[in-house]
Amino acid sequence: MPKQLSQAQIDSYHQDGFLSPLTLFSPEEAASIRRELEAAEARWPEAFEGAGRNNAHLNLTFLDAIVHHPRLLDAVEDLIGPDILAYGSVLFIKEPQDVGFVSWHQDCRYMGLEPHHSAVSAWIALTPSNPTNGCMSMIPGSHK
Repeated sequence: MPKQLSQAQIDSYHQDGFLSPLTLFSPEEAASIRRELEAAEARWPEAFEGAGRNNAHLNLTFLDAIVHHPRLLDAVEDLIGPDILAYGSVLFIKEPQDVGFVSWHQDCRYMGLEPHHSAVSAWIALTPSNPTNGCMSMIPGSHK
């Protein structure tokens, strides 16, 4: 019996290769996390440059709490089972007027993870995401 997701959501994930949207945090919770992130970035700006944006959950307890949040882990367990390992985390911080982008890719291939069906990426937006400000795009079925 699924813990977090409906059977229709699980089926959609296996069919399309992604599941979206999935609300893990309320707008208030997301705003609180964003405030904590902005405070940490203001306090340690050099820690959020370049490679410092990788695996920040190892140094910041509020980010570690996201990685280990029961709603997230229950959803991941519904998709791949109970043996879950956090491979890493990346902060994609898009500053105002930033023209940077992330090109099309498959996370498992990009990170060298095999087998592909045993890995899940969780993309969590802390601000509204739309085509104007650069939202996530996925191609249904491209995982096959």
